[in-house]
Amino acid sequence: MSTLFDVPNIRKFMAVLDFRSAAKRRKKPYFTGRRWLFWLILLMGATVIIADKAREPGAWRWLDWLVGCSDKPPAGYIDNRLSAVSRGNFSEDSFIIAKPESSEKRLAADNGYFTGVDPALLDSVRDDTFDSRDDRAPALALLNVLNTTEEQELRASSTGRITYAQLFNQPAYYRGRLVTVAGVVRRVKPFELPKNKYGVHRYNRAWLFPIDNPRSPVIIYCLQLPDGFPVGTAISEQAEVVGFFFKKEAYMAQDTLRTAPMILAKTLQWEKRPAIVEEPRHDVRTIILIAAAAALLALMTAWFVHVRTRPSHPVLPDRPPDFELMKEMDRGNDTNHEK
Repeated sequence: MSTLFDVPNIRKFMAVLDFRSAAKRRKKPYFTGRRWLFWLILLMGATVIIADKAREPGAWRWLDWLVGCSDKPPAGYIDNRLSAVSRGNFSEDSFIIAKPESSEKRLAADNGYFTGVDPALLDSVRDDTFDSRDDRAPALALLNVLNTTEEQELRASSTGRITYAQLFNQPAYYRGRLVTVAGVVRRVKPFELPKNKYGVHRYNRAWLFPIDNPRSPVIIYCLQLPDGFPVGTAISEQAEVVGFFFKKEAYMAQDTLRTAPMILAKTLQWEKRPAIVEEPRHDVRTIILIAAAAALLALMTAWFVHVRTRPSHPVLPDRPPDFELMKEMDRGNDTNHEK
């Protein structure tokens, strides 16, 4: 007669209560099962540090170096490099590249030039050269026109915004004409002029990187700066300039000789940005301490949850059940039942 205490039934019942596989997993090292938690904390800490570093303007300059590491200029930009010439082989007044013969003809003096501009003075100006004595007479004449003319009148007479490519590729056409260029001013340095008949004694040399070609500068010689405009080699200010295009001026860049459009202007059009109160920056050490504190708190929380949820007693006894004894007990129950 089959009863509840038959050996097959007991084995099925014990199999349901067999949690030894779960118990074995609990006996494994605590940190092995929660390894993902450590990787998550490390990833969060690295993200915070990288994000803090990314806020610095110079953090991504290595991308410019990576783009410019090739001798081939990037697509979409004008190559303004001059032919390689040793610095000891030329003087300040020497030509770097001879001006090629051009079929481009000048317009008449009364067709496209601002009042007071003498086109005949511009015939001695040569492109792709350093600032020379031959340039001083026509440059001072244009500066005098700027100095004696209101800025609003100059802006009204401008031909409009001109691209970097137009000035670079058509210097003979735009020479002596009022043009407008907008971009970011990166450097400004004041200079003194020698005594001259126009009474112009000072000017400022600014490096403006135009919007349409931000990798190559336009050199601006302006008589005045707006009130509050910063001066130095580490600035970044949005500005617009209206002035006379003079020539493509040669300059020594960090890598080689280059040339840039040169504009003579009265001043810069600039709006001062409102002062921004910067939040105090935290150094890397502070960020690491915060990440370590967060990691410790997470570990303590995980340990507390583990201690509170683990069973206080083993699920199974230390010894397996004695099935032979159960058989004897079952036989005794059968005998008593027959009686």
